[in-house]
Amino acid sequence: MDKVLNVVFGMHYGGTESFILNTERNIQNGKLRFDYLYLKDENSPRDKELLASGSKIHKIRNHIIFTKLNLFYSIYRVVKNNNYNIVHSHLNELNGLIMLTVFFAGARKRISHLHFPHYYEGKNLLKKYYYKLQSILIYRFSTDIFYCSEPTFESYKLPKKGIDKSHLIKNTISLDKFFQAPYRKSKYSEEFSIPAEHKIITNITRFDHNKNQKFIVEVFLEMLQMNSELILLLGGEGAEKNNICNIVRKYSLTDKVRFIGVRNDVEQILKISDLYIFPSIEEGFGIVALEAQACRLHTVCSSNVPKSTDVGLGLASYLDLNLGSKYWAKYMIDLLNCDNPNLSEQDILNSFNTCGYNEIEQAKIVEKIYCNEN
Repeated sequence: MDKVLNVVFGMHYGGTESFILNTERNIQNGKLRFDYLYLKDENSPRDKELLASGSKIHKIRNHIIFTKLNLFYSIYRVVKNNNYNIVHSHLNELNGLIMLTVFFAGARKRISHLHFPHYYEGKNLLKKYYYKLQSILIYRFSTDIFYCSEPTFESYKLPKKGIDKSHLIKNTISLDKFFQAPYRKSKYSEEFSIPAEHKIITNITRFDHNKNQKFIVEVFLEMLQMNSELILLLGGEGAEKNNICNIVRKYSLTDKVRFIGVRNDVEQILKISDLYIFPSIEEGFGIVALEAQACRLHTVCSSNVPKSTDVGLGLASYLDLNLGSKYWAKYMIDLLNCDNPNLSEQDILNSFNTCGYNEIEQAKIVEKIYCNEN
């Protein structure tokens, strides 16, 4: 049995992690085992699930800037000592150095997965040279390059020859999980203290500058001027959370905004929501946009979210952030006043398949590359 080593920072409840697990569940051919290498010596929410499925988890002790060599030597030892022939790195621009390291460790199949763009604009000269070096290393030492969207791939400015070993791997979700999720409005209304008749605006992601929660709060504040019967659910954790909490207090919105933390029941929360807001400053793909549409939920994205997230159900919108919070608020209030399309599960399934988001077909593409059958 061949072993696939996924290189990640950890396995949380984010879109990338969901994609990894969904793909692996759809491979399950008995020929491959999926292990994990965390670049942080920390427990992750999905550890029990992974260990129960037979995966092995390697963790590298916390590292600081002047011990980067130790980091890469630790990666080298894990790959070499455990005879990993297939290494699949999900670390975006850091993939270059990972690929160089596992090349010397003897991995025959080295996959760089680009989940997030690699923009040069606005970066200082040193950062631009660093990005360029990483792109060169990705091209030279990867046997295969996966990317989640055309804009993400283009942002890495790889040599033209890199196209030959590059593959668009579409992020997919398990539609059955969303179709089968129960509708528990009363349960969550009680848990989150949501008054009757209030509409629910939702955003569940990590608290990060690129995810733009500050703008979400500003839009929500404008929406309340038009309709006071609204609640905002903000899920996730991250470096920006304290800052966003302070902004909510500054605008006196503590009775209108609920911080609901890290969730493993996202599909159920989406089902009781009335609208999803997704105003990212930068986004590689945005798998949550697929999840929201699978729940028949209007999803308002920034124009920085790839249009390929629209599966053609009439639920996805893309607005320029420069239009400002008042425009966004009016647009979203208008959506709340409209009836949602009457979509059957078959309608949703057909649209996802037509747009290439068939989880089984995408998993087969990955499996063939793992097994050198492409």
